Order: sequence, then structure tokens, then C-alpha cells
Amino acid sequence: MLAARTWWAWYRTQLEMRPLLTKATTTSALMSLSDAVCQYYEISLVEKGSDVILTPRMTSSLFYAATTDNYEHTPLAFDWQRTLNVAITGFVWTGPLSHSWYSVLESTVRARTRLGGTGVRLILDATIFSPIAVAGYFVFRSFLEGNSIGETQQRLQSKFTDALTASWQFWPIANVLNFAFVPVQFRVLYNNSLSLLWNGYLSHLNRTTPE
Repeated sequence: MLAARTWWAWYRTQLEMRPLLTKATTTSALMSLSDAVCQYYEISLVEKGSDVILTPRMTSSLFYAATTDNYEHTPLAFDWQRTLNVAITGFVWTGPLSHSWYSVLESTVRARTRLGGTGVRLILDATIFSPIAVAGYFVFRSFLEGNSIGETQQRLQSKFTDALTASWQFWPIANVLNFAFVPVQFRVLYNNSLSLLWNGYLSHLNRTTPE
């Protein structure tokens, strides 16, 4: 408990002194953790001899099982380069973008009630932020993997719709508390905490081959 309080005090100090750097670093660390968990899960399926993996096709839930046809086989070794690419993407793209977006959203949206303000922020987040964040994620990951502009465009065409649909299923519900009750300076941290599942999905979707 003492360690948690000490860390929280340190984090709040860093947040006041270096808000952008702190949020970018936190985002990078938690996105890396999310990818690591995702990789260990993928590897465990292969080690158990399973013929099912998570697939980006969407139903009413974030994931569902399907056969591995048309998808790459999960490597048996942990892919450190993949996790490094996720960390760089979080530090350079996702963290700074989230920091700027929440600040702009808080300063521009004015409503008479908390409910009204939350509703407007949810709509703007889904229609403006989500498409930009999702597209940028795949672009950064693709370039870090050494792909050409044409290959990056192909990746966007094959993955963007599934990822954006998943975003609209996941984030509006998650962001109700974020926009209604979490102070703006802590919204990126709240977002990062819930992103352990979301970023694992994006990382998994990024590694699958298009049909």
C-alpha cells in the first residue's frame, strides 16, 4: 500500500512537471504490456495444439474464435521486435495524440449538464478521435516494420474497418466514466488502464494477414 501511494505521488508530480512526456511514457509501457500478454496467449494456443486463434472478424463482442485459415501461424518464440514497435507507437503516436485530444475536448465542449457534456464528448470521440487513432496506429506499425506506402495502404484497407467497428463497440461504454468523472489530467491514464485489452486486440489484428 505504501509503495502504491509513493508511486501515485511520484506520478502526479511528474504529470504536473512533464505532462506530455509522462503520458507518452505511461502509454508506451502499458501498450507494451498489453502486447506481451497478447503474444503469450497466442503462443499458448500453439503450444497446446489448438487450431483456433483470435480473429479480427467482429460480431457483438470484441473477439471470437475461428479457424486459422488465411492467417499467419503464431510464432513459438516471443517477438521482441513486435513489442518494441508497439512501445514506439505508444510513445510517439498514441500517448501524445490522447494527451492533445483530451485537452482540446475539455476546452472546447461546453454544456450545462454533466450528462450533456459527456454525451457530446462521446460522439466527438467516436467520430473524430477513433478513426484518426486507429488509422495512425496501423500506419506507424506498418512503417516500423519496414513496409512500403503501398503495403501500408493495403494494411489499412484490410484492417481499418474491423478495428474501427471494435472501437465503437468498446470505447463509448468505457469512456462514460472517463468523460463524466475522471479529471482531464488523469484521462490518459484511465484510458491506458482499459487499453490493456484494446491494444492487445490491435496488436493481434496488426499481425494477421488479410484474407
